[in-house]
Amino acid sequence: MHGFEKEGIRITPEGFLSPTLHPEGLGSSLMNPYITTDFTEPQLEFRTSPSDTLCLSLHQLKQIHIYTTKALKDECIWPFSMPPELPAKEEDIPLAVYGSSALGKKKTVYRRGIGFRYGRRKLTISGVHYNFSLDLSWFKCDFPGKQVNDDPLSIPDCYFNIIRNLHRKIFYLTYLFGASPAFDKSFKAPGINRFKRHKSSTYYGEFVTSFRASEIGYTSEVQNQLPINYDSLEAYIKSLGYAVFTCNPDYLKISSHACNQLNPNYLQTEHELYAHFRPKQQMDSGVRLLDALEQKGVGYLELRLPDIDPEYPEGIDPYTMGFLHLMILDCLMNESPPLTNKESKEIHSAHQEIIWNGRKKGIGILVDGKSRPFHDAGKKYCEGLYRLAEKMDQGKGSDFYQESLKRQIGKWESPELTPSGKLLSDLLDNNREFIESGVEIADKNVQYFSECKYDPDFREEIETQTLLSVKLQRKLEACEE
Repeated sequence: MHGFEKEGIRITPEGFLSPTLHPEGLGSSLMNPYITTDFTEPQLEFRTSPSDTLCLSLHQLKQIHIYTTKALKDECIWPFSMPPELPAKEEDIPLAVYGSSALGKKKTVYRRGIGFRYGRRKLTISGVHYNFSLDLSWFKCDFPGKQVNDDPLSIPDCYFNIIRNLHRKIFYLTYLFGASPAFDKSFKAPGINRFKRHKSSTYYGEFVTSFRASEIGYTSEVQNQLPINYDSLEAYIKSLGYAVFTCNPDYLKISSHACNQLNPNYLQTEHELYAHFRPKQQMDSGVRLLDALEQKGVGYLELRLPDIDPEYPEGIDPYTMGFLHLMILDCLMNESPPLTNKESKEIHSAHQEIIWNGRKKGIGILVDGKSRPFHDAGKKYCEGLYRLAEKMDQGKGSDFYQESLKRQIGKWESPELTPSGKLLSDLLDNNREFIESGVEIADKNVQYFSECKYDPDFREEIETQTLLSVKLQRKLEACEE
């Protein structure tokens, strides 16, 4: 099964963070299953329902964009991961609000807490989450040696095998799919003199692949020190539980103010963990993720690494997702021993190098404990996936997975073809500001989605859910009066 969560900020025609509340035409951000908000009130989050194929998930994401574009009036959706122009004062970045119910207030308090912990500017960064679950019938047919049965509690090791191996390849993903090499001066990144300046308000890194994945991006130094363990489901639950239930003395200072955070623990809830790869499970209302994982095992895997790709109106390149699917399966099929402290440090160091210098020709990093030319190693890895891509395309009358692979190999040969390379070239070669480019792309996307045709079945579904979401929120708030 496949699914997406994709964030995007509502902006004014000038490229400024929208000051307006969640549009009525999008329903209740607390209850709408398709359209909610993330950290700040204008930061939309689109959610697709689980689909059997990538094609169906991408189609549904497009339909949500069409619906939203028609519901917005004088606003657009920002097309980059790094934010649009932000207010001068951080406290003027509004927290998402969800009404007067206890649940709604709790969600806002949680956001106030992470705002204090990490800074509101950092939390306006947006991205793409790809959710993937194993198809047991396909899995048992193609990998009988794994001895997987229909009990979901018997397959968590498969997900953790994938996670560990994805960590071992994380620098390839950041190079191939990073699309945030620049930002506007209003982001106020620390150590601004480290970056190159373009025109009056744009800053960039010459070889940067993803500021979003860097220390100025959607990361946390405190969380990086947490001993999250991916050896097994039991080890993961124990280590995540420690983070959720253990007090961080530094956060006690925040608690001296009423309603500023849910608690002073290292993580207010499990969802605060900003890991690139997270094992998840569907939860009933009021149930903690830790309890759901313990009771039902891992339901799906969430990959949070890809940046928004501005070349595509939906923010997602379908061939990127095809390659991610291949990579997940490859990580599953290969041996995945536990990550040692030494290996984890080497991976982190290599990843940082690629974040900052990934497009620099001749760069070398440690891969599997050996120093290798990075671009050669990445190309060799991709070429090794050809047989798997052929198998995935077999009998489908399509070469989708082979084409997905071919496009990634081209990026290793020409770094300027990466999303980060394309975006930076657009800014520098055309002498444009970051905000200027974002507004132009956003306007084009509005025109594109305005001319797209609705899927009548999904239109009926999302309109029904939008109206229902408002009724459900009102009912919840009325019951608590």
